Amino acid sequence: MIDKTISPLRQRMIEEMSARKLNPHTQRSHISSCKRFAAYLKRSPDTATADEIRLFQLHLTENGASICNRNRIMTGLRFLFRVTLRRLDLAAEIYHIKEPQKIPLSCRRPRNLHNNCRWRPRVEDRRLTNPMASDPAPCGISLSSIEAVM
Repeated sequence: MIDKTISPLRQRMIEEMSARKLNPHTQRSHISSCKRFAAYLKRSPDTATADEIRLFQLHLTENGASICNRNRIMTGLRFLFRVTLRRLDLAAEIYHIKEPQKIPLSCRRPRNLHNNCRWRPRVEDRRLTNPMASDPAPCGISLSSIEAVM
């Protein structure tokens, strides 16, 4: 039988997560995030500085980590610094990136039009942006019921 010893920092982090009843998958994710940060530092994460956290965030971005994955990793580190280590100064250095919003297909301009043409959405598309355009009751609400409310 292999006897693996757990570092005191990892044990304390596991206890903090268990006390907060975090899902086992979340616990595993937070632990792996801290493990990845420790591998980057080549030492224990409790000795990290604010500049090293910033460099790690840049390292994740440069190595092609997706926004979602990068935010997940940084959430695990934020838990470590804020809850386990109570290092609020370092937790404040961690930031999340917003995922860019995707434009719905109905709002995109068709690619086959020339620049000198004026593009106008189809009637079906105009109904999506202007419900009163051509259908009197597109959402199941009649004009008379709207006028009655006003």
